Amino acid sequence: MKLRDYSKGLIEGLQVGGIYEGPEAESIVRRLAVDVLELKDYQFYSEQNKELTGPQIEELDRDGEKLLSGMPLQYVLGYESFCNHRFRVDPSVLIPRPETEELVKMTVETVSEGDSCGDCCDIRNVLDACTGSGCIAWSVAAAIPEVQVYGFDVSGEALNVACRQKVPFKGPRPVFLLADLMDDPPAGLPRMDVIVCNPPYVCESEKAQMRRNVLDHEPEMALFVPDSDPLGFYRGLFHWADILLEPAGKVVCEINERFGEKCAQLAKSFGYHNVNLIRDINGKDRYISADRRH
Repeated sequence: MKLRDYSKGLIEGLQVGGIYEGPEAESIVRRLAVDVLELKDYQFYSEQNKELTGPQIEELDRDGEKLLSGMPLQYVLGYESFCNHRFRVDPSVLIPRPETEELVKMTVETVSEGDSCGDCCDIRNVLDACTGSGCIAWSVAAAIPEVQVYGFDVSGEALNVACRQKVPFKGPRPVFLLADLMDDPPAGLPRMDVIVCNPPYVCESEKAQMRRNVLDHEPEMALFVPDSDPLGFYRGLFHWADILLEPAGKVVCEINERFGEKCAQLAKSFGYHNVNLIRDINGKDRYISADRRH
């Protein structure tokens, strides 16, 4: 079987199954073929007449069946690219999204700005709340080797994934611990200079707008909050910040676009200032940054 014929069949299967539309189905199949056959992206098109070997067909068929069942490609491959690194993922953790890369960028810029203003502003510790796969924690640690990064999650399975990431870094290894943002911080944590957080923020009522491959495979506890209390995790975040954040520290977090102003007001109600509501690449309210000290 030629690569062209296999690709055409799987693309059509994904389309007929209603899992992906045309261009997206092609992109999914291209990425699968590139990974399994160890090709460059351009070779997927230049080698359409490539004859597939028996073992290659068997592997493609196994992975193709998973895709046809609705499993996200990232879980099929076992990784996702994020901030120029490859992160392990499985159904115990959310798949890292492009908009969260901007949250990492904001965190790195915050650390860099603080470090440039003298010894009194040196940033030593960064906390990643609700770390999941650890993609934020590891990306910050890799970008700024001078800082110590901590990450925590309520899911032991997620922490197992976070601890096993293999990201090149030159500074101290991130420290991961089991904790719940809705409880008090555990004893022994140092004071933090920056707290970054991408908590669950999708309302239960928004499920109807989401794809089945997300609903059926990604962990609900990392995605959804009750409609009756959509800002609960943010209250927990600012409670942790009140206990752990240095006086000149900063909180940066990702939010539900529906609650931008309410999240900003919540930060102000905890006494934070310079509260900025920031839009993502799609023009949606997606992030909050807030300073602790007036």
